[in-house]
Amino acid sequence: MTETTTEKSILLLIALIAAILFAPTTSAEIKGPTEGILNGTADFDLSESINGSADDEFNGTVYHLGELVTEVTVQVNASRLNLTLPEKVENITLLDETGRMVKINSSYRFWQGNSIYSLDFERHVRGKLIYNLTSQGQQFVISIRDKGPVRVILPEGYTTGDRLLGIAWPPPDMIASAEKKSTLTWYNTTTISYIEVNYYRDNALEALAIIISILALAAIALLIEYYLSIRKLRALRMQKEEESLKKI
Repeated sequence: MTETTTEKSILLLIALIAAILFAPTTSAEIKGPTEGILNGTADFDLSESINGSADDEFNGTVYHLGELVTEVTVQVNASRLNLTLPEKVENITLLDETGRMVKINSSYRFWQGNSIYSLDFERHVRGKLIYNLTSQGQQFVISIRDKGPVRVILPEGYTTGDRLLGIAWPPPDMIASAEKKSTLTWYNTTTISYIEVNYYRDNALEALAIIISILALAAIALLIEYYLSIRKLRALRMQKEEESLKKI
């Protein structure tokens, strides 16, 4: 490669990095349409809102994600219930329509990696069954066993939908916001075997843009230093050649 070609390549790299550095990096542009599994929640708008009482009227299973535990609320309208969970849980609580605690007779067995609970309420109860699962960090994965509606409520200050940082799969039927928390709802889970939600802090995209900008600036500085070094070496070589010609 000649010196001229090398210089042109370096200048082209500098221009390319500068273009990347100063290009807009808003989340709206990153959420461009794609196809297949990568699309996830990228095209959903989180600007909708729902009433604070929506969970009370939601006839399905609700997962309130937290940093340490995930609180699960199951709507109950029966005298007994079977639960198949990925782990052993404690403090399973049943509340009737008035919010009063109902006694539960339960039996437990472990089979094929699952914790299976047989719950007997002694009478027909319409209310809520509540228990906690261990949090999975900034990823939520659950197998769908009972083909009913599912709602996932992200912790406050977290969101999802960016293909680079995390999406929900399969795409939820509705994404809304309530009390500064993002809520994802799947109404029809008959064809869904599992739900996976990867989420991140609201400011993660801005932090990532800052990191990329710093790395790009460092790369530009190194390329400029390399370019100047080449110019200096070429000048020294030309000077030596001129001195050699004078001696002849």
